Amino acid sequence: MKILFNYYFIIVIFGFSLFIFSCGKKEQPQSEIPKIDTITSQNQTAGADTTSTRTPDSKITKKDVQRKFNEIKYTFEKEDETIGSTEIKFGDLDNDGKEEALVYYVIVPKGGNITLRTGVVIYKYENDKLNQLLQYDFPYTAFVDKIKDNLLYCVRTEFRHTDPACCPSIKKPFKMKLDNDKLVLADLK
Repeated sequence: MKILFNYYFIIVIFGFSLFIFSCGKKEQPQSEIPKIDTITSQNQTAGADTTSTRTPDSKITKKDVQRKFNEIKYTFEKEDETIGSTEIKFGDLDNDGKEEALVYYVIVPKGGNITLRTGVVIYKYENDKLNQLLQYDFPYTAFVDKIKDNLLYCVRTEFRHTDPACCPSIKKPFKMKLDNDKLVLADLK
């Protein structure tokens, strides 16, 4: 019986060691890492999201936008709140034929996971510089779905009385447009 236990113990140790060593992260040498700087942009012909390194008519990259947003993100955070996530989208919002960049952000409590508020920051590339065009806080919890046909497609979320605190089940789509450098509700005709 003692010999059987020893064999069992050795097999378990061997299996555990094999598992630990197979889970180790193998780093690629710098020369083997493919250089891909992808962004989500709008396909101008179909209006669908595509992935490319840069759009043909834009000089804005995802990296540039993230760097610019990181310069101001502390202004959205409070003592007990932080930015939980961001998402960068590209599209022509002002119908000038040039893409604007949009950073959608979510504010969460520090140490928590519930969405407190959401908003967007829109950047425009002018005179070889990326400039902040506007910042907009949604008056309710919402998320940005896409930019298409010079409109910002968003979804407002609301809770039913039976929903858990993490997961609102009511979703109400709405559209916004850029009007005189202000983000306003679009006509829903």
